[in-house]
Amino acid sequence: MAELLKERTEMDPAYMWKLGKMYESDEAWEADLASVQDEPARLAAYKGTLHTPENVKKFYDDITELFTRIDKIYCYASLRSSEDTRQEKAKSMNARAMSLFVVFSTAMSFAD
Repeated sequence: MAELLKERTEMDPAYMWKLGKMYESDEAWEADLASVQDEPARLAAYKGTLHTPENVKKFYDDITELFTRIDKIYCYASLRSSEDTRQEKAKSMNARAMSLFVVFSTAMSFAD
């Protein structure tokens, strides 16, 4: 006999991710996502200035800090989407996080 898959609400919490350790709620995730929306312009402002060691260091310090935040934003959204692939909200969060990564990568592409 085939095993029936349980709904997420029926799962034992011991076997669920504890995403609250990353963000207390989806609203906290939304706030963090909003807080980085203007950062690509800050990275783009480095274009043409990476000819001194000080500016190169500052640029890489900034992108390291920002991509650490973006990784957290993306990881949370990806895991939320994987919890239940039927959830439109979580799929939207994942798509928005992926788009954010693309925007940041584009903004700093001059550095390659």
